[in-house]
Amino acid sequence: MARHEFGHLPFEAEISQHINFAKENRITVLCDNVLLQTTIPQGKIVEQDTDDGKKIVQQYTFDFFNYAGIHRSVHLFTTPHDISIKGIIVNSHVTDERHGLVDFKINLSENITNKYHVKVSIYDRNGSNVGEVLANEELRGEILIKNANLWWPFLMHPEPGYLYTIEVKLIDQKEQLEVDVYRMKFGIRSLKWNSTS
Repeated sequence: MARHEFGHLPFEAEISQHINFAKENRITVLCDNVLLQTTIPQGKIVEQDTDDGKKIVQQYTFDFFNYAGIHRSVHLFTTPHDISIKGIIVNSHVTDERHGLVDFKINLSENITNKYHVKVSIYDRNGSNVGEVLANEELRGEILIKNANLWWPFLMHPEPGYLYTIEVKLIDQKEQLEVDVYRMKFGIRSLKWNSTS
């Protein structure tokens, strides 16, 4: 059983030990939106008298409905046992020439050895490769996307919400086999502020 608090962040759980291989399995997820003094936002549970007797009621002081449920995609996936890609941190910004500069940091399940290399590619909305590099020993790097399509909010550009896909491949150098592949969508945008604007 896995547990995760604070519902606005993604999380994952290892379930291999609970799977009956080659048999039917059921995965059950419980979402609980009870608010207490220790949750964000805060609330409290009280017992109130009603026409039907005493009832447990959720109370809070903010001005929106405390809805609950799963509102994002859920994926069931497998990874190799020895080493796998756990995630990618992507930061992007726009250069003065309106090119996109994408910095990345890759997180592996364990430290990489000299028998693997990590290839990072970026694809545009149409699936065309717009840049690729091999990650350095620290599993970091950057890719320049010339004339990048920037991410714009809805109604602020003819193509709002433009997303690229970053693809990370963990490759066995000796056998030239792909050990694991990880893909993630992201947008290119710079946010700046100063003391007056």
